[in-house]
Amino acid sequence: MNLRVLFFASLREATGAGALDVELAPGATLSDLRRAVAQRLGSERAKAVAPDAARVALNREFVTDGDALLAAGDEVAFLPPVTGG
Repeated sequence: MNLRVLFFASLREATGAGALDVELAPGATLSDLRRAVAQRLGSERAKAVAPDAARVALNREFVTDGDALLAAGDEVAFLPPVTGG
């Protein structure tokens, strides 16, 4: 399944990307996605998507459960733990 992964604010700079398309097997979880994104980014940039470094929104709803199931076409956004406007 294909997922669109977005990076906002300082995470955009830390990852060197505004967005990525990630392919995962059906039944993948948020934890699986974090691992796939970290692997794709490489060891230095992977720190930006670690659970303690980024909050995650799944289809514009914040999620904290690494076991949250993903579906084809989901939009996942990584955001810094604190953002302002």
